[in-house]
Amino acid sequence: MARVLVKLMLEVEKFDESLYLPIFAHCESMGVRFETMHSLGDLSDARLALYELNKTCSGAKESHDDYFTFEEYGEQRLGDHYDPRGVVLAIQGNEWVGMTAISDWSERGFAFNEMTGVLPAYRRQGIALTLKVLGILYARKLGVEMLYGLFDAKNAAAIEMNRRLGYVDIDSHPLHDLNDLHDLHDIQYKLSRLND
Repeated sequence: MARVLVKLMLEVEKFDESLYLPIFAHCESMGVRFETMHSLGDLSDARLALYELNKTCSGAKESHDDYFTFEEYGEQRLGDHYDPRGVVLAIQGNEWVGMTAISDWSERGFAFNEMTGVLPAYRRQGIALTLKVLGILYARKLGVEMLYGLFDAKNAAAIEMNRRLGYVDIDSHPLHDLNDLHDLHDIQYKLSRLND
């Protein structure tokens, strides 16, 4: 059965991160720190840990869904548009508890939100929201106009969080006709496994 996806976009320059500083401070007060794959060295063991975290946060382990092999993950998520500065990790003690991954399509004027997730025991504490904000700030540093994301329609919490941050439906945005949005078509290959 095909998965229904909600297509969202954020105009990066309109985003006001100051609204979320108290949540960031709350996370830090709980002992959560935020690092990028770049700051951690982007080594092969870190990439494997990122893969396992992404797999767990996506729910693939619990649902027994087919998920990328590590090799497929490397090709799909750590390929040409991967930038280790665009993968932000939430770490408490020595445990990686959450992540967001933004791919760099700046040569086409946008970035893409690959995944944001937090381990179940750490949810509803502001970690995912802080990760999203840090991902948006990374997209701003790239100098892109838009940050896109495709979300499973069943994931109402993620969709609502993104809308609170200022994401809007691409289909209804006055600046974009989805049929003319070649950039979005170019990134659909990343989600081909989701529609099986």
